Amino acid sequence: MKITILDDYFDTLRTLPSFRKLDGHDVTVCTDHVQDVGALAQRLADTEALVLIRERTHIRRPLLDRLDRLKLISHGGHTAGVLRGRRRRVAAHAARERDPRSCDATDPLLNMPNVVCTPHIGYVTWDEYELQFSDVFDQIVAYAKGTPINVVNPAVLQQPR
Repeated sequence: MKITILDDYFDTLRTLPSFRKLDGHDVTVCTDHVQDVGALAQRLADTEALVLIRERTHIRRPLLDRLDRLKLISHGGHTAGVLRGRRRRVAAHAARERDPRSCDATDPLLNMPNVVCTPHIGYVTWDEYELQFSDVFDQIVAYAKGTPINVVNPAVLQQPR
């Protein structure tokens, strides 16, 4: 799987023990910030899984419309959304709780057939940073193997691709 990690200014994720979970995948870590939609679309053209570790790069519809290969977005553990099928032009949703059972079942994004949501994972310390991205990497690897984990809205996985 082609994985791109954005806005990792100090190349921190590569130093985490859990980064080895991505061995065998094609991983690009971007240590700079690109805001221009055209330049960002060009950078991410081949990306299948996108990891956002800061809230500086905003993933909006004009960008998503240009990323045909994108399947998974993980926003620093806040979200791991799977964009499914031809109608996959939506951003992933940040479930605000760690426990999927505590999510608001009426949230419209949880009921969209082309978005898979996983729970929020907060962090403050280095240990939490490792824990958070270990979970993010587990989710990406599981999705790449065809066995998504920590899905808040599992019914979407039954939808045809």
